[in-house]
Amino acid sequence: MSLRPGEFYGHVTVTAPGRINLTTEVGQQLSPFYHQLATISLAISLSDEVVAVARDDEHITVSISDSSRGILDPADIPDDHSNVVFQAADLLRRRLQLKPETHGVDLYLTKDLPLAGGVGGRAADAAAALMACAALWDLHLSRRDLAQLGTEISTQVPFAILGGAAVGMERGDVLSPILTRASLNLVIVPAFSVYAPREVYANLASLREEGIQPQRECAAIDPELLDALTRGDVETIALLMHNDLQAAAVSLLPELSDVLDIGMQEGALAAMICGAGPTVMFLARNADDATQLASRVEERCGIASIPISAPGSGARIL
Repeated sequence: MSLRPGEFYGHVTVTAPGRINLTTEVGQQLSPFYHQLATISLAISLSDEVVAVARDDEHITVSISDSSRGILDPADIPDDHSNVVFQAADLLRRRLQLKPETHGVDLYLTKDLPLAGGVGGRAADAAAALMACAALWDLHLSRRDLAQLGTEISTQVPFAILGGAAVGMERGDVLSPILTRASLNLVIVPAFSVYAPREVYANLASLREEGIQPQRECAAIDPELLDALTRGDVETIALLMHNDLQAAAVSLLPELSDVLDIGMQEGALAAMICGAGPTVMFLARNADDATQLASRVEERCGIASIPISAPGSGARIL
């Protein structure tokens, strides 16, 4: 990101993408809040938007609107200091020791990404707010600078800033970019019900303790999947997609199993829970197939089904 002094006059608009993981392997628990992970993440064409408007006082305000075809209720999203958009602006002020009285901001968040859905919406919002405020306040921070700051909010924020395709290790925040020829077409189906990711991880631990799901000492990336992504081999990608969290998510919301089955019945190459869920994703052969698949799944499930593409760009200023 390169910004010229005086390029912005009182307001900045930034979009930041959601993400899908083609693989999520979960290893040992590193702390009460994190597990060792190995992921292959792709930025998707669906994004959230943040508009930052300068204020002449110290206040940070957050306003929320929804353009997500009714898949979320803005009233379910906090508009106070607990919102990551607020936290991002506040973090930037504190870490760079900016004077609050000259760095107030009104933040307008428009949601397209499912709420608590496993597609990185919270991280996208934080990434967009960081970039928007950095530009508004003329801070001359690079993407890498913003990514590093973002880890204080969520381990997923760096990927939302950088975008593209990447292997994620450790807590998922040690990123190695992937050069790929792939242009994947998918459908995501948000769930009406939500749960906290920690519930899924706790359920995974229970399934492993009971021997229902195998233990994994160390999470690792399947080299065949990585090679298939590099080559753009959609058929092989479909065969090798994997999510350690899927069984745990489905046991929390059994109706997810029906959605997964419907997608496969309607012609998806692969069906999988996005991250910790509960959003479901389907891989299609091409853009036309994805559009048709979304229509058929939506008709059968009665849930908004959204065709998307991946990989896409990271957070960007409009």
